[in-house]
Amino acid sequence: MFDDLVWSVSRLDERFRSKVLVHAAAIMGSRWLEADRVKDIFEQLDRWQVARSVDFALVTVKEREFDAAKVALGVDLRREPDYSARGAYFFDVEVARNGQPPLKGIITKCGTAGNSRMAAFLHTVFSAYEVRLCCLVGMAAGHSGQVRLGDVVFGDKVMDTGGGISTTRGYEPDPVPLNPDLRIQREMTSFRPERLGWHDLIAKRVAAATADLDDLQIPELFNPVTYRPRLIPKTIIAKDELVEDGGVKKRARRFGPERRTGALEMEGAGFAVACVEEAVPWMVMRGIADFGEPDRVKDWQFVSTVAAATAVRLWLESCRFIQDRS
Repeated sequence: MFDDLVWSVSRLDERFRSKVLVHAAAIMGSRWLEADRVKDIFEQLDRWQVARSVDFALVTVKEREFDAAKVALGVDLRREPDYSARGAYFFDVEVARNGQPPLKGIITKCGTAGNSRMAAFLHTVFSAYEVRLCCLVGMAAGHSGQVRLGDVVFGDKVMDTGGGISTTRGYEPDPVPLNPDLRIQREMTSFRPERLGWHDLIAKRVAAATADLDDLQIPELFNPVTYRPRLIPKTIIAKDELVEDGGVKKRARRFGPERRTGALEMEGAGFAVACVEEAVPWMVMRGIADFGEPDRVKDWQFVSTVAAATAVRLWLESCRFIQDRS
């Protein structure tokens, strides 16, 4: 029975192994605790817990965003994942910082669009990892009056517009604002990625990736020399609604002020709420891939997400936020 128990515990999911070990030790006493094989399991568990503590997590939704985030962080697109849980893949990455130890992070992918699905997915992430900062990175539909194609929007506010009230007078929206940590907002007002080589780094990453793999879609007329995206802090509207009716400006007016709205997407609210529930600071960074038009094309999705993820990388290299939380 003793050998069978050791064998079974060694094959448990790491998240549950510690609980079983504690109960087994209480029941079986010193004979259990002194066994060499059990000591090995405890040591493996300790190593796992240390390895699963990360400074940041980059979360994406679609495969194209996943590829773009990996390209921005220097991960070979042919590399196998470092860990998996409940069907999700995780890639270990590091961000160098001058005069300080590198930041350890992960890149992962939810796989399905929608706020509720993102919130559920973060339960998997936070069950597997202890995360100090969570970043949602990807593409979005832009408000053409405020942003250009290929720009990057930092969500200084995420507006959850999925709720409302139905009365005899009709339907009344009940939007809920969600704000990232004030320290993150303040740091982003002083962050100038173009002064840190952002544009050149985007061009190099995109060129290297597309030269190596021919299945990465980029705009036909994309010119890395003239591509100069802007990083713009704006409100991001989040609702489980794929906009292809040209109504981005109408929705920006409805939930306004219009001039403060930069993008529409489908996961930011669920992402923010899940992070708040786990007391994990969060930020949303979206590359503008289209304007929600009926004839929208998808060839800016990869490039705009590379731009967004590269901006996050540069911010991590220089920010004081994580250092101040040490």
